[in-house]
Amino acid sequence: EPTGDGALRGVGIGARPVTGRARVILDPCELSRVRYGEIVVCRITSPEWSVALGRVGAVVTDEGGVLSHPAIIARETGISAVVGAAGATQRISTGDEVRVDPIDGEVTILRGGASHE
Repeated sequence: EPTGDGALRGVGIGARPVTGRARVILDPCELSRVRYGEIVVCRITSPEWSVALGRVGAVVTDEGGVLSHPAIIARETGISAVVGAAGATQRISTGDEVRVDPIDGEVTILRGGASHE
């Protein structure tokens, strides 16, 4: 559910806010496009995503909760995440600068960006 300032809200995992460039991934075959430090935005993850998630700055998912795969991977790898941020894959585009705040469970689009592959 968006907040009053337009941020997306979900369940936060992690201890530090992260700001970075978004990479929207709609299919696991697109994982080779993920670059070190990017914020991956996706519907949900599964075990085949685990290797790619080890090099990201943060993860944002449309679905999930504290026991979902992306939440577990975030805890295991020490990355920040906001899971269950419904609509994230529709509102965020690859190249957008976003802030992922796991403490408040919010994802904010700071600046739209042109999609860069």
